[in-house]
Amino acid sequence: MAAGRLVVSQYMPARDRNGRLVAGAKLRVLVNRTSSTNAPIFTASDLVTPLANPVVANSSGQFPAIWVDDADLYTVSITGPNGESIGNPSVFDDYASSEILSIVDEVAAAVTAPAIALIVAAGDAEVLAIGEEGTEQIGLVTTAGSTQVSAVETEGSEQVGLVEAAGTAQVAVVAAAAGAEYYADAAAGISGTSDGEFFLVVEDGRAVVYKNVSGVATEQTTYPTNDDVEGLAPLFVGVTSDNLFDPATGVDNAGVNSSGSVFSLARYGRLFIPVTAGQPYTISCAYAPTNWDLDQTAWVNFYNSASFGTGTLVDNSTASPQENDVVFSESGRTVSFTAPTGATYACVNAYNLTTATPDAAAYDALWAGVMANEGVGKAAFQAFVPAGTKDFPATVKNPTGRVRALLTGTSLYVWQPMWNDPTRASVRLISYGDTPSTSEAGTVDMIAHRFVDASYDQDLIELAYNAGESVWASIDNGPPFKFNGQYLGGGHGLAGAYNVTITGHGLTNTDVGDVGTISAKSWVLVRVVDANTITIVAANTGASETLWTITGSPAPGASGTITFASAGAKSYTASAATQIWPLVQNYTLSAKMEGETDLVDGTPANGSYFELRESYGIPNPANWLATLISEKGTATPKALNDPAITTQLYVDQVWRFDRFGAMTGYGTYRAGQEFEIRSTDYFGAWQHQTLIKTSHTLWQYMAGVASAIGGYDFTATADITSNSAERALLTSNVSDAAKPSAVFAQFLKLSGNPVLGLAHGYMTTTGVGKPAERADNTYLFRLSSSEKMYPVAIDGGAFPSGLVPAGTVMQVGFWDQCYDMSDTPTRTVDAVYEHAGKVYRVVDIHDTITYGSLDVPAELVGKPVEVVESQGGFTLHSDEFVPAGGLTYSVSGGYGRAIIAIG
Repeated sequence: MAAGRLVVSQYMPARDRNGRLVAGAKLRVLVNRTSSTNAPIFTASDLVTPLANPVVANSSGQFPAIWVDDADLYTVSITGPNGESIGNPSVFDDYASSEILSIVDEVAAAVTAPAIALIVAAGDAEVLAIGEEGTEQIGLVTTAGSTQVSAVETEGSEQVGLVEAAGTAQVAVVAAAAGAEYYADAAAGISGTSDGEFFLVVEDGRAVVYKNVSGVATEQTTYPTNDDVEGLAPLFVGVTSDNLFDPATGVDNAGVNSSGSVFSLARYGRLFIPVTAGQPYTISCAYAPTNWDLDQTAWVNFYNSASFGTGTLVDNSTASPQENDVVFSESGRTVSFTAPTGATYACVNAYNLTTATPDAAAYDALWAGVMANEGVGKAAFQAFVPAGTKDFPATVKNPTGRVRALLTGTSLYVWQPMWNDPTRASVRLISYGDTPSTSEAGTVDMIAHRFVDASYDQDLIELAYNAGESVWASIDNGPPFKFNGQYLGGGHGLAGAYNVTITGHGLTNTDVGDVGTISAKSWVLVRVVDANTITIVAANTGASETLWTITGSPAPGASGTITFASAGAKSYTASAATQIWPLVQNYTLSAKMEGETDLVDGTPANGSYFELRESYGIPNPANWLATLISEKGTATPKALNDPAITTQLYVDQVWRFDRFGAMTGYGTYRAGQEFEIRSTDYFGAWQHQTLIKTSHTLWQYMAGVASAIGGYDFTATADITSNSAERALLTSNVSDAAKPSAVFAQFLKLSGNPVLGLAHGYMTTTGVGKPAERADNTYLFRLSSSEKMYPVAIDGGAFPSGLVPAGTVMQVGFWDQCYDMSDTPTRTVDAVYEHAGKVYRVVDIHDTITYGSLDVPAELVGKPVEVVESQGGFTLHSDEFVPAGGLTYSVSGGYGRAIIAIG
């Protein structure tokens, strides 16, 4: 039988969800698609000496070589030392080994006394087998990170190498025959060889190995040149870290007391670092979840041994009175100190402020976020690296991808660079993958946005987010659609519904569909919640089933009687407004890097852009109520999102996160049935929570507004910190009817100086964002009394009849970006986004500038430019292509704005 090596690149070395190496991780090889039957595995390619199964990783998470019979498929399972999950996926079915020796043996038969060297480089290179010196050699090198490097040396002269950089678990096979001859082309090689023989052809400066397979030249592989191979050697370098804390040494549910003894107690965690007497140190959990601190016991213990106890305690030091320079800061999440004479270890206690019994995952998140460094003051976070570790540097591991994404459960983190500030990046937190249920929509929702230090490794997105600077944070940013007087879709369910308390009501599912009245208003029983609670929805009072009206006003009130047609009168003692979920039909969702590669839970991914896609149908609620009424008596009444309920609106939503830090969105909405867009109904495609203001003032900007709205001059920018009323921008308010406002921004001022901006707008070159499309709107933008922003893409003004016919398709594109204003305070909008192969530079400037320089991403130098739209006193002087020093422009009259297409 032929031997193959089993390689699971995702876990070699073994790392957990936070990127930490897992010492003692276990890899079990099973008979394919079984859960308990071990497969035979071996220590070497001769398949003679059995290898213990499961295989245990060393202290650096490295597994020894695992050899198997390559004729079989296997199930591979990876866990932590105690069987706990360390990632997802952790079980792989139908797993194939790397078919190494079977192919090499074929090559060996064609040459004289070959020597085959199989070299695996994981950390330091480990030579598994080396042939005779001075003879032809065939080599295989496999490096960490699923990058394969192979080299062939023929009689000490020619070197041929293969580099295969593909994130796969397959090991590349280097097969070259020293006795094989070079031919001018493949046809000559076939003529000069017999079936099964190998030959070489030089193509484009590289040696290509062919095999004669029944007279057909079958390419086996292509080798780079000697220079290519030699250039790889410096890439595999030693890795160090300034972080002194090894996460593997953190002890859950434990601590040390003031006398030096250890104790076991829930919600505490014990952590220690090696120290040198006289040296200052800082330990911080500020990069961990915010419910952990270090000052609950408010001391630092110093020991002369890693065996902690009263006999090894050098000193128990506190901040008050201060001993050994102990200072707690950052709400107790950071402590600095100086190690006293005789100390070799310092130990502190972590404490969970919110959870009495934290689980293992909570402790894992704590340990992963601890940073301990020499010096006073916490350093930027670095992952702990065991001594002697080698790896590719970040510039090699992530040479092209600048956008990163990490999914952990239903929390999705998206990292984007800030194109004009290489020291910072932005990370968005998104709710992803929640299951639509009776209590929530389950659709995508933007939860928060933070600026972070750009030096974080790509595997530490979650830690970077935890330590970042909050820009905004609040749910309900998913776009609903308001038609027939109701908000539906996005995070919204069906309103006009109430949970009513009727003690011992005696109703069952067979009563669902019964129609009751409260003060002459009709209500439909739609759900029996429990023995004392039912849910009712206001009956349709609209002109038809498609042009429905379902309103919860007047409300049932705190108490009263509902009289059902069949169940009779029921007295209720309480009622509470609710919404009906799940609303969405045929829901689909995907998260893909560069629109192609699916995101895997727990595995960071990177690329040039990241994309979320969501599609669903919004059911007709009046048809649902009618169905419940007509099917009354069934034991399984239909849910609102049942496929049998008529779909009234089809929704397709795409969010794209680009390499410039912007989010762009594309919405396509099709009317499955006709519906009404009433005076306040609209489709926005996007809405946004307000910026976080602490000691800041909050300012609002709307482009191209001619007159004040509610006393606010929004084009000049307005302080809305104390606003308490809704403000609506009408089409009649704009200065140029042909250019309805499509750019909006909020920004923060600190001590009168702009520091942070958030701009968003519609793409004016596509869909209903085109000025001619939105010019018919009644409304262009709404600002709530809590300063939440509701841009309007299309409303009833675009449909004079007030009706949207069945089959109508509406498409809208939008963009959104946060930016630092500290150095450019008069750029109220300062955005860059990518769309349809072009890059758009959006600027709104409140200043007078003569021949200024407008910066653009360096990669755009030489690209053609076009002013798509401008207002005020903006003039673009370099209007042919992008110069090396940026675009040259002027602004007269103290205000100007432009949207510039580049490319």
